[in-house]
Amino acid sequence: MSHIAPYKNESLKTFEKIHPYNIYETNKVYKESGNRFFYYINSKGYLHALKPEKAKFNGKLIYCIIDYRLNADNTLTETDRQFCYEIESFKARLEELENKAKEGIAK
Repeated sequence: MSHIAPYKNESLKTFEKIHPYNIYETNKVYKESGNRFFYYINSKGYLHALKPEKAKFNGKLIYCIIDYRLNADNTLTETDRQFCYEIESFKARLEELENKAKEGIAK
């Protein structure tokens, strides 16, 4: 278990809105209370939001999960993008995240 590390002021308020607990497990997948996204907190204490989104690629609708890091200055930086070209693989990835959040499994 760890404690909040890199956040102060506004970024700390944002962190606490998303993760309203004093402790967390590093890299454990959590589900945001509004069910809009999943998140985890890395070993340096940075919160990463995993947000499912639709996108267009070569004129086709595709699905992806974007990893955004909450920075100490209260901004978001995209750090990764997992593409799922078919809806079935996208749904399977979301189900996998859901199960990890329920079971408290690391990312």
